[in-house]
Order: sequence, then C-alpha cells, then structure tokens
Amino acid sequence: MHACRSVVSSATAGVFDAHAGGVVDAIRGLSIRDSLVALAEWKLRAEAENEQPLPKERDQELTFGRLPDGTLIGKLVLSAAAAAEFEQALGTAGVFNGAQDTRTVGERQADALVDIVGFFNANHDRPGTPRHRPHVELHVQAGELNTLQGPCAVTADGQLLPTWATDAFLCDCVIHRVLRAAATVADYGRATRSVPANLFRMVVARDGGCRFPHCHRKVAWCDAHHIIWWRRDGETNLENLVLLCGYHHRLIHREPWQIQLCANADVIVTGPDGQTMTSHPHPLARTGSGPPGHSPPVAA
Repeated sequence: MHACRSVVSSATAGVFDAHAGGVVDAIRGLSIRDSLVALAEWKLRAEAENEQPLPKERDQELTFGRLPDGTLIGKLVLSAAAAAEFEQALGTAGVFNGAQDTRTVGERQADALVDIVGFFNANHDRPGTPRHRPHVELHVQAGELNTLQGPCAVTADGQLLPTWATDAFLCDCVIHRVLRAAATVADYGRATRSVPANLFRMVVARDGGCRFPHCHRKVAWCDAHHIIWWRRDGETNLENLVLLCGYHHRLIHREPWQIQLCANADVIVTGPDGQTMTSHPHPLARTGSGPPGHSPPVAA
C-alpha cells in the first residue's frame, strides 16, 4: 500500500481512495518493477480523467565545451519522451565486438553517439559533398603527410586532431591543395576526392556494408578505408579499399589492427593480440542498398 500511496498526488487522492481495492487486486502477484509501471499508468489515467493540467515537461538542455586538448565535455538533460528516443538510438547504433571488446558501457555509448552524429553528417539532405558529406575543414601541412609520426590536422576553429583521427578522415574525403606565400594564399587547387564516386560504388557493390567481422552496419554508415593507408602511399583502387563503419574505421586507425583483402573478396582481420577473424561480403538488396546520394549498383 505504501508503494501505491507514493504515486498518488493531491489531485487524485480522492480517486485512489475510491479505487484502492481494485488497484491492489490488479498489482497483486506482480513484481516490484511491474507494479510500479502499472501504478504509473494508473496515475496518468487518473490525472487525465480528473482534467488536471498536465505536468510541465522538464526543460531540455545540451551544453558543452572544449578542454585544452580538444576533448568535448558537457551536460545533457532530456525529458522522459526524448530520453526514450535517445536510449533507443544508442541501442540501435551500439556495436559490441564480443570477448575482444574491453570498452566500458559508458565508452560503448559514447562511441554509439559519435556514430549517430556521423551517420547524420553522411546522409542529411542539405548541400554538401558527394554522398552528402558536410564541409568539415581540416588543415594539414603537406610536409607532414609522409612522416613516420604522421600528420595532426587542425580544424578551422583551431582544434588539433590526433594522427589516427586525421588518417581516418584522409581515407575518404575531398582534398584541396593550398599554396601559401607567407600569410597570403597564392593558389587554391581543384578539389579531388580521395575515393572517386564511381570507385566508391564498386566497393559498395563488392562489400555491401561494413567488412569488420560480425558487424552488420549498412552502406549508409560506412566510409571507404585504404588498407594501405592513403598517407602511406596506398593506392586508391578496388584492391586497396574496404567499407568500414565509423566506429570500426576509427578503431583500425587508432589501434594496431591489420586488414587483408583476399582474392575471393573475404576480409581477414588480425587483432592486436594476433587473433584473426574473417568477414564475407554482405549480400546487397536489390533496391535501396547503394551509397547515399547515388543509384544502387547494377551487376554487369
């Protein structure tokens, strides 16, 4: 009865007194969780029948800032309805790599949120580059591209990106050559794609989705990854490209994973611990399976 009283408001106290016997009978034998759900539903119905004004939704809020190293931290407050949508999206976008996945729940949820943002950036309907990618401007010194340590890109607002993140962007992006004379821009070169659209279609037709073993993310979540990295003079051709979703693309560049593309289109992935896994091409649906912004591939 104490649990019942805990969900009774001043506006519904009289209604509950009249219905107390029936409410108790309804929740008898239920678990504590199911009882609380049933009581919460009763409260909503009682308040609606009593024609009381609906309780004010809590104001939603998202605030964030950058630490000196570029890390973003913030505060998120969502209403109950928005929270349900948020949790569902994280569950849909979440990736678990089985026994080899040592991330905490918090780390997996953060990675899922990053992939949700990446998915929107790659598939929105606003102006952007081919495949609807947004214009995210990164500056890299040409002399750093082939150094052993690798380049660290700087965003337009001065945020420094680590080498592994820079390499992941360079795999599949639009590149401009900018020549400077002191502080003056002397030449702004023609835009070129590190993976041309027609070649991306061919990779899609072969791979059908993320090629990291046991990952089933569709093409819309994926980038084209250079097996021999673009910065390390890896060729941009069908034999040196595989599709990887955002999470696994970052993982490959951040940690010492190795990828081998076989002649039969199988992909062998070797983890940092030396264990190997094999991925087979995903079958493409007849319609709607092509890369965002393009018609689906047609078999010759």
